[in-house]
Amino acid sequence: MTIPTLQVPRAGAFLHRLIAGLLATGVPVTALAHPGHHGSDWLQAAMHLLTEPDHLGMILLVIVAAAWGVGRLRRINQRDRASSDR
Repeated sequence: MTIPTLQVPRAGAFLHRLIAGLLATGVPVTALAHPGHHGSDWLQAAMHLLTEPDHLGMILLVIVAAAWGVGRLRRINQRDRASSDR
C-alpha cells in the first residue's frame, strides 16, 4: 500500500519564502537608525534617501533581489507551461 503524499509546487514554496522575507524586511529596526535631521518635507526626505550611501546600498539590494525573484518566477512559470504542454 502506498501512502499518499502532498505535492507542493516549487514555485509555491519559493513564493512563500519570498513573501516571508519581504515581510521580515518591513520590521522596523530602530537600533540601526542613524542620527541626523531628515526633514519633514518629502523632497528633503527623498534627497536624503538618494544621497546617503547606506540608503543607496539598500535600494540597490532591493532592486537586485526583486529583479532576481521576478526572473526566477518567470523561468519557473515557463518551465511549468512547457511541461504541461507535452
